[in-house]
Amino acid sequence: MQERVADDGAWCGDFELAAGELRQWRIGPMTLVIQRGAREWRLRRHQGEDPLDPASGVRSLTGFPDWLPERDEERFIHEGRDSVIRLQPRLPDRAVVGRPVAPVRVPAGGSARVYLSVPLWVVIGIGNPQRVLAEYPTFQPSDTWFGPSPVEGELCYAVRTRCRLSLEDTDRSPARAVIPLRIRNDAGDVLALERVSVPAPLLSLYRDAGGRFWTEAVDMRRVERDASAEVTPQAGPPQEAGEARRVEGPRRASGRSSVMRAFGVLFQG
Repeated sequence: MQERVADDGAWCGDFELAAGELRQWRIGPMTLVIQRGAREWRLRRHQGEDPLDPASGVRSLTGFPDWLPERDEERFIHEGRDSVIRLQPRLPDRAVVGRPVAPVRVPAGGSARVYLSVPLWVVIGIGNPQRVLAEYPTFQPSDTWFGPSPVEGELCYAVRTRCRLSLEDTDRSPARAVIPLRIRNDAGDVLALERVSVPAPLLSLYRDAGGRFWTEAVDMRRVERDASAEVTPQAGPPQEAGEARRVEGPRRASGRSSVMRAFGVLFQG
């Protein structure tokens, strides 16, 4: 079988391993080593400290590195016929909360376009139809509570990177996706944009010709003088991504638009 990988040499795709062979993947801050055994797949992984690590690549190894201890190994039984391992990118399984580099105020009737980068998850699977072995974040974000009080709200991920007003200032990494946000304030007062919650599980994932990952653009329209907004994911890749192709659908289906808490008080969990 010929391996199917992205034309830009990205880390995702189908990889055929001979019995006993080891491969190492560098996916931004995460290092993943996989060995195909006669009746099992052996996985070891390590997460670095830099969420914006630009490393990306795949190479063969003669053995597990010493700094990946056996006590952290995971083993998955298979029937011996599966020689192909598949790595797929996915968006986070919870909403993500970001904040601008500095507070931004959007006047009544005004709008702002901001960009938020979020860490990707890696789904590891075998077989056809695919059987998922494991799913890991390339960088584990911290938990945070987003809502008007400690008892009303939802558990989200707090991303360590900031929302940016310029795409050129947005963090670039093979293990992250860019979410373009168009925030329109149709309420009668000024919106102090200090924190924003984005429903990542409702979005699709795209990859452009240069290997960068994106989601569709998300419109957030504030009508009332509160923290809620009408959230509408746009169809297809954002204009900034050019002729990007979709590589993964949303984790959860939803309607075209919904009203949800998008701005407001953040309670640390």
